[in-house]
Amino acid sequence: NTLHFDYRGAHVLVTGGTSGIGAAIAAAYREADAAVTITGTRAGAADYDEDLSGYRYLQLDVEDAAQIATVAAAQQQLDVLVNNAGLALPSLGLDEYEPEVFARAVNMHLVSAYRMAKGCQPALSASRLAGGASIIGIASMSSYFGIGIVPGYGAAKTGLLGLTRTLAVESEDAAAVIAFAEQTPSGQRR
Repeated sequence: NTLHFDYRGAHVLVTGGTSGIGAAIAAAYREADAAVTITGTRAGAADYDEDLSGYRYLQLDVEDAAQIATVAAAQQQLDVLVNNAGLALPSLGLDEYEPEVFARAVNMHLVSAYRMAKGCQPALSASRLAGGASIIGIASMSSYFGIGIVPGYGAAKTGLLGLTRTLAVESEDAAAVIAFAEQTPSGQRR
């Protein structure tokens, strides 16, 4: 069976869309004819080995509130926001049981998603997409059961589920809000 989605005319933002799950999500929306903006930590799209020429690229470090605000403000039209960017800090040799590293994980995976959703709200509210705008949060299996090495990541991804439900209830424009789970914490910055 072949399934094809038609997002022609839709504008999609995928944070961390340069690799992994984010790249796959961005590619799927692009294949469905959406105009897709992706973010990554490097200065420009040409700094990646992958061909990102089919996307609008914006630099974003989700640990930087000012960069989040800049990316959100750059969204003149937006129908789908995919909060995907981040990484499991132990992949960098950091111990999430250290309070500062724990807080960094929560900021990266939960606070940044809230900041981006809040910053993009004006553009999302203006969506003309049938059914309204969507905010998609990428959760993790660590949202459902503990994974010892990533207490901050797991807490943040669990919080993201709660945030997702709250945004769905409180959305003034009835935006659909969805959460997906990935198999395991990713060690790759998206």
